[in-house]
Order: sequence, then structure tokens, then C-alpha cells
Amino acid sequence: MASALVVAASRLPRTAAWDDREAVRRGGDVLGAQRLLAMAGPLKGRRILATGVGGGVGQVLIQLAVAEGAEITAVAETGQPTEHMAALGAKIALDIDAVEGGAFDIALESAGGDLGSSAAHKLRPGGQFLWFGQASGNPITLDFFRLLQDGTSLTLRHFVYADGDGSRDAADIGALLDLASQGRLRVEIGHRGDWSSAGPVLREMSAGRLRGKAVLSVA
Repeated sequence: MASALVVAASRLPRTAAWDDREAVRRGGDVLGAQRLLAMAGPLKGRRILATGVGGGVGQVLIQLAVAEGAEITAVAETGQPTEHMAALGAKIALDIDAVEGGAFDIALESAGGDLGSSAAHKLRPGGQFLWFGQASGNPITLDFFRLLQDGTSLTLRHFVYADGDGSRDAADIGALLDLASQGRLRVEIGHRGDWSSAGPVLREMSAGRLRGKAVLSVA
């Protein structure tokens, strides 16, 4: 899921801890994560399996889910940094095939490819598969008969950040920025640099090797 948000400064609430640029950068992350989790309904006591959540949006997803009483397991591939996700309260799985099947209420999928496809088979019957990205560039594949054989029914929802008329943007961003200014939400900056470094940084992000957000300045 892209985490850029373009919004007029006049629509943002004033937050003592941040200036307008900081509010826009972090506000997009927390708002997207909050809206994705809202699709799942109440989270207390529920088990979540998440792919592709090592970046800025994923960090916010983990924090919000844990704060609401969910247990979240983040799936990472070998070589990807995981310490920051564990520090935020996520359990870490390095092999999707070793993850217990039929154990999760919700799958948050943004990796795509084989990893994202496998996540669907870890849901309990009637679980929710919330699809919010495709970082690998490869589509997921769901096999009707394999799901049938596994006894797994599921609800698949494709998350689009821009759904809605935008009327709640300022109020939602305000509530979430308040959490961040109180220290209850944080977003790690994994890279700061000039726009000329965009190519290598994007490759690092695509490979899942960049922790948190990348901030590139345009002169």
C-alpha cells in the first residue's frame, strides 16, 4: 500500500509536536493503517497474520492492532530486518509454511506472490483476507479447490485508501496524530536523503530491506 498522502495543510489539525510537513508525512501512514484495520471490525482477542509490514505503514498497523488487544504475527523473509517489528509487539515468522494453519482470524496481505497466496491458507474457516498491496510485483493466486480441500472459507476484501468522500479525513488524522504526539504511535525513519537516491531506495524497499519510512528531499 502506498503511504503517500497529499492533503491541503488547511485540512490538517494543528499538533504541537509536529509542523505541517511532519503531520502530512506521518498522517498518511496512520490514517491508511487505521482504515485498513477498521475493515476487520473489533480486534480484541483476535489473531492476525500480516505480510509485508516492515515499513512505515506496517509499523503503524502493528502498533494499532496490539493497542486494540489483537495478537499479530508478522511474516518476514530471510534477510529482512525484524527486530523493530518484534519491539512493537509482533510475533515473527520467517517461514510461512511453518505457520500454524487454520489459526488466524484475519490475514493482512501486501506482499503478493507465493507468500501472499499462502497466507490465505492460514485462516480459520470464515476468516477475513484483507488485501492492501503487492510489494513483490507478483499477483496472488487463490485455488478454489485447495481452499475447499482445506475446509477454508474466507471473505476477501480489496482495500482502497481513497474509498469514501474524504469528509472524515481531518477528524481521523487529528485523533491519530494525537496518539503519536503522546508517544503512543511512532514511525521509524529508515532513510533520509536526496531525491537522486530514489532508485536504490525503492529497490531496498521492494526487497523488504528498509526499516520504516524513506524521506527524500527535492531541492
